[in-house]
Amino acid sequence: MNLSKLIVKARNIVPQLGKLQGYCIFCGEYSNHGYSAKLKTNFTAYPYLQQGEIICPNCFELYNNSEYRKNMFLVSKSEFRTFKREEGKAILLNLPIPPFALYFTRTWKKQGWITLMQKVSFSKTNFFVGLDYEVILVNSLRAKENFQLIENLLEKKISKTELKTGQLKVKSFERLDMDLELLNRLQLFSGDPLWGLCVFLN
Repeated sequence: MNLSKLIVKARNIVPQLGKLQGYCIFCGEYSNHGYSAKLKTNFTAYPYLQQGEIICPNCFELYNNSEYRKNMFLVSKSEFRTFKREEGKAILLNLPIPPFALYFTRTWKKQGWITLMQKVSFSKTNFFVGLDYEVILVNSLRAKENFQLIENLLEKKISKTELKTGQLKVKSFERLDMDLELLNRLQLFSGDPLWGLCVFLN
């Protein structure tokens, strides 16, 4: 199950069939009903394409619909929904029955769904999410712990920039009572993609 198949199924879309044969440049699967792989002039996600000659009918649907690059979305076999950043945390902590795919964006314009194509998740404990072109492995317990810690630090007036980079201002050291263990943890978290995602969503 890849992303385009899951979305087409969830939305009850019947893709239009093309006439070309070959491997799809988005999902890598073979199709007898593909379309030309000539892409639009404003397409920039070439590094994330598969080797191939065509675009399969399912991926052709995603490629030609800007909804998938202009929105965050959650898809499972029974549901497709878009959402705003403010809803992202609750969605991440309350996932549907697998398989599902979850996509976030900071830019609201990148074709980030391409990198999530083969990362449909089959577990609610350890699963993948997309953040623009980045694919992040999420452990649900770690995500919950991250969110709790971030909430506590935000209440102490530590900024999101400080949380993301691990570079704290002098006043922030004072607000944390020079807790060296906590300060070391923040330094370690600063390069962690899951921590960065949790800061973004909090």
